[in-house]
This record gives sequence, structure tokens and C-alpha cells, in this order.
Amino acid sequence: MSENKIQNSPNYQKLSKILEEIKKEGNFLGVILSYLDGRLLIKETKEDYNYKELIPMIASVLKSADGLGKTIGDRSLQKIIAQIEDISIMIFKNNEYKVFLTLIIDEFSRVDSFLEKMNVYFDRINDNC
Repeated sequence: MSENKIQNSPNYQKLSKILEEIKKEGNFLGVILSYLDGRLLIKETKEDYNYKELIPMIASVLKSADGLGKTIGDRSLQKIIAQIEDISIMIFKNNEYKVFLTLIIDEFSRVDSFLEKMNVYFDRINDNC
């Protein structure tokens, strides 16, 4: 990673387009990109959630699950899935940047189509973070 890349700020317009594409591709209720420290980077959601509480809470869960993986044979975290009544939340840690992607899904979502292209999406996200 170049020094110049570190100093650049995120390209919110391109990240927004990527999140819109992910949301449409998977028919998700929402897609949220956040920093591991609990700050919201960008969102594309149908509903307006309490992001000041939601994002730090998800970041905390992610950090705990990451620690759990390290204590069980030093395994790396792949994803977290939480079922909350009529929706599910899937959390994916991006290993290149200190960000994570949250998908808000329901029974109509097409998670497999996202998973097939996940690495491509993360490459595009990395290019614009």
C-alpha cells in the first residue's frame, strides 16, 4: 500500500455506488460500511437505524468474534451472522483496511450472489477507502 493511498480520504461517491450495487445485487434491506473503531463510513439502507448505537455495537461484536477465532486455534474470522426476528445481519471484516461491511437481509435477499462476488466488491471498496 502506498503512502499516498494512506493519506487519501475515502471516495464517498464511488463507495456509495458500490454499496448501491451490492444492495441491488443481493436484494438487501441495507448495506453499511463502517470503521472497526465503530464509526459509520457510508450506508445504503431502506430504514433509518440508530447508527450512533448500532455501528459501535456491531464493531464490538466483531472485535469479540475476532478474538474468539484467535483463541480457537488462531483461526481468522470470516463472517458473523445474527438472526433478529424477521431480519438477519451478516458482518464481514475487510482485512486490508480497518473497515467492515454489514448486510441487513430478509427472506427475499440473495446472499449467494453477493458471496460469489464478495472479493471483487472488497477490492473495489479497498480502491476507494
